[in-house]
This record gives sequence, structure tokens and C-alpha cells, in this order.
Amino acid sequence: MNNKSQILLITESNFLLDVAFERHKDCLYLRDLAASKELQLVIPEYAFAEVEAKLASFETYLLNTFEKAKAALEELPASRRQKEAHVRYLNTFDDCIALVSVSLKEARDGVNALYAVTFPIAFTPEIDIAAKLRRVRGHPPHDVKDLEIYESILYFARQNQGSNLKMIFLERDKAHFDVSEVKSELADVGVEIYFSAGDVVKHVRELLGK
Repeated sequence: MNNKSQILLITESNFLLDVAFERHKDCLYLRDLAASKELQLVIPEYAFAEVEAKLASFETYLLNTFEKAKAALEELPASRRQKEAHVRYLNTFDDCIALVSVSLKEARDGVNALYAVTFPIAFTPEIDIAAKLRRVRGHPPHDVKDLEIYESILYFARQNQGSNLKMIFLERDKAHFDVSEVKSELADVGVEIYFSAGDVVKHVRELLGK
């Protein structure tokens, strides 16, 4: 890996969604540090695939919801006195449907912009096999949808050992990751785990002398 930064911020799907929807100021701050090359973002390719699927599913759900509601409203009889309001409400549903499409496009654009400043961890057969074996053995983290991402991070960390690297893993799922076996396994490959973006910002600012 060709990386000029000593700080490697490893993140996952929740970080991508927080940035895509611009809903967490600390995540946006960390994104901006990556864009200015003050740290290097490292995100598993599997996480990008997960987010792509979630955005598509969310869009389908919202569009179907608004279109069904509009269709139901169109079925209602409109008296002469109600007609103007009837049309206005139908137009409102059209506006909502358009807003969903525009908002989700902006979210995808945000993910693509993040990808441009990210070192992606390719999802290899080796990682896939390791995740499957961990799942069969029942090793933590026990939220099975996290295993491919977790094994991606372990693989990356093992391949990128160096005294000049500071590897920080931001993971929101404290229930499944705040366990001794996971934290010990990450520590063995030089990765510190944090469960709060605010705590990561504080630590990164200390490392950068800000």
C-alpha cells in the first residue's frame, strides 16, 4: 500500500451512510481530513457493496410507499368543493417522489466522492473463506452480517504492519464488537477500536497536533 499518511482510519457501512446523508458532523469532519490527506481512510469493498444495496432498497421502499399512497388518493372521489385540495395533495405526492430520487442520487454521489479518497480493501476469496469459517465456528462478532467486513479489516491490518502506522477502527456496533476476543484480536494486529466518531475526532486531532 502506498500511503503517505501515518493515520489510517478504518471504517465501515455506518460511516458511509452517515457521510452520504450528511447526518453526523464528526464523520463529515473525518471525511474532510481524508480529502485534505491528513489521514487515510480505509474501507472494505464489502461495505461499499452493502451501502449500495441499502440505498437501492431504501429508494424502492420509499418510492413504493409514496406511489401506493398516491394511487389510493386517486381512487377517492373528489367533490367539487374538495377538488382543489385533492389536486394539491396529489401534486405533493409527486413532489415527494421526485425528492426521494434526488436525495438518493445525492447520497450515491456522496458515497462515490468518499470512495475517491478511500483505500478500499478488496473482497478476496481468502477473506470470504475466513468469514465463512468464523461464522461456522461461532466466533465473535456475533452479528453475522459484520463478519466479511471484520475479516477484511484483519486481513488489511496483517498486510500493513509498521511502527509508523496508527490504525484506528471506527465501529458503531458496540454490542457485537466491544468484547474481549475482538478487541484482543484487533490489538494483536495493531488496530485500536473506537465506538464513537466524536472520540475518534478527539484522538485524531491529538495525533495531528490540532
